[in-house]
Amino acid sequence: MSEIKLKNCSNKPKESGFTLIEIIVVLIVLSILAVLSVPKFIDLGKNAKIKGFEAAVAELNVRENLVWLDTKNSTGWIDDATLFAKIDYDLGSGYRWKSSAEIDGGKLYFQNEEAKFDRSPSTAISPARWKMKIE
Repeated sequence: MSEIKLKNCSNKPKESGFTLIEIIVVLIVLSILAVLSVPKFIDLGKNAKIKGFEAAVAELNVRENLVWLDTKNSTGWIDDATLFAKIDYDLGSGYRWKSSAEIDGGKLYFQNEEAKFDRSPSTAISPARWKMKIE
């Protein structure tokens, strides 16, 4: 008996490419990555403004320390109001006080956001301290 061999009668060339399952798996992985990363990018603007306020607190505290040390070393302790009057409270572009910095704090604006700042008074043994009040 003779064997019959079947030949591939199709004239189509063998196609290569991605299967539907592979494409769906890739889309699912990309969707998961998007869900995890998008919230971090949405909060970047708010986080930048908070960091801007934190930088303002640090700058104000450095200025208080410098004036307090300079006064204490040159003339000795005077009083908190005199020290407060010697400090430059202009923090540069992007920052503005609601009215002006006050001896007990004030409201500061940075990139159209507002934050309340409290200032503890300076004494003969320590300079004044600024901190941002979270409301």
